[in-house]
Amino acid sequence: MAGNNVNRLTHLRDILNAASTSRSRRSNQQSEQKRHCGTFCKEICLLPGPSASLVPVQAARLRLHQRGHIVQGVDIPKHLDKAELISFLAQFFKELVPNECVCKIMISCGKFLVEPNLPATEELTSLNLHKVMKSSKTIYLQPDSNIIWQPTAPIEVLAVDTANDREQNIKPLDEAIEEAVSAAYKVSNRPDSTTKEIVKEFVAKMKRCDGRALDIVDPSEALTGKDISIYIDRNDVLETGNSEVTNLGNEFDPRLPLSVTFYGETAVDYGGPRKEFFALYLQKAYEQLVTNEHTLSLQDPMLLGNGYYALGVIMGLSLMQAGPTPCLINSLEGDEPHLVQLRQGLKSTGVLQLMNKVPHVLKHMTEISAPPALNITRFVALFEVKFSPEGSSKSRTQRKAYSGFVKYLREAWGGRRADGKVTLEKILKFTTGAYTEPFLGFSLKPSIVFVEADDLFPLVKSSTCANILFLPYNMNKNYYADEKTYEKYDISFLNEYFGNM
Repeated sequence: MAGNNVNRLTHLRDILNAASTSRSRRSNQQSEQKRHCGTFCKEICLLPGPSASLVPVQAARLRLHQRGHIVQGVDIPKHLDKAELISFLAQFFKELVPNECVCKIMISCGKFLVEPNLPATEELTSLNLHKVMKSSKTIYLQPDSNIIWQPTAPIEVLAVDTANDREQNIKPLDEAIEEAVSAAYKVSNRPDSTTKEIVKEFVAKMKRCDGRALDIVDPSEALTGKDISIYIDRNDVLETGNSEVTNLGNEFDPRLPLSVTFYGETAVDYGGPRKEFFALYLQKAYEQLVTNEHTLSLQDPMLLGNGYYALGVIMGLSLMQAGPTPCLINSLEGDEPHLVQLRQGLKSTGVLQLMNKVPHVLKHMTEISAPPALNITRFVALFEVKFSPEGSSKSRTQRKAYSGFVKYLREAWGGRRADGKVTLEKILKFTTGAYTEPFLGFSLKPSIVFVEADDLFPLVKSSTCANILFLPYNMNKNYYADEKTYEKYDISFLNEYFGNM
């Protein structure tokens, strides 16, 4: 009797296990079917060409959106294979993508565009793409040829508000440029004229009567007049510089000086921040846009955001407003869209017209050569040293401080300070905002002014707008070539931020 009960229980358990297994199998099948039959929602962005390697942001993204290259809220079926997926995505851009064009799928990885990274055993399907993308919202379609579109509006030379200008008897910009180029051309016809004299004449004529002076000439006099304010992220100089310039509109006039404010920094720009902006921007442009052959590379995000136009504007302004010589590429010629944009930017400043009229300037802007290295002799000669009256106790102490500082300069020149991070160029930038002497020279000669300090080991300070290095000294200190003093110098000269010392 007991054996029969055990057999019945065993049989009943087997029946229940079989039913449970069947239900589990059906549930898994239903779950798998549900996973493959559902949809997921993403944004689709058609890239402008095969060279696009960066995620389009800000102005570049806006222009893609305006031209119909971005479609949002697309429900994508999960059951598509690779060919079906690409065909499904491409259908949203039928009027933009030629029939013979082949597209591939890209996703974002930080600021870069990459192909989806799948295991070797997996193929690209819509379901696998959904798994890989996780929280990413945009699928990018990259065509194998450039997608040609007509710009929404051609870039033209930016003009000022001529209605207000007439009231103040200010010439229209195109007329002022024509007169400045003509004056510079007359100087170029002199047998002994130099490129510097030609450019100086052009810059002198490109002034507005209501404009602020470019730099401080007398530190005791405040600068007044109009300027053009731009706001720059020191950590993203190229992008924010391009965005600010392309959005100036009628506010832009190359006869007015730029006034630069770096995010989170307190300095008022009377020359120093502007010169540093030019140096940082042109260096970043050289690193990201110029090839080993010194030609300008075509990068779609820059083109879409009118970035090459902004580059041309800033190159022109750097030449005119005491920045570094903007000699980045060996030719400005060509019908490629990025070179057309670049020339339009230069034209808006008048510098393109000057180069076309005066070959000296064209050669100066396109003859690639490394800038002469700043050596200790040239650096010391750049500065006027302002000691207290000869024979005074202050003068004797200041000369000891200066002697120690010159020894420090020799160590920096030899790469022996802060693992080579402190250089003569860094010290010049700390003092003037410029890594090198501007092509047209400094408006105000750099100087070293001594300040008496209570601390035996104070930091060095500067006024980049007045080109002054404030060198501290202490009447109770007789030796200035010690390591502790030099460490304070290191900390000072490695500071990158205005007003944050």
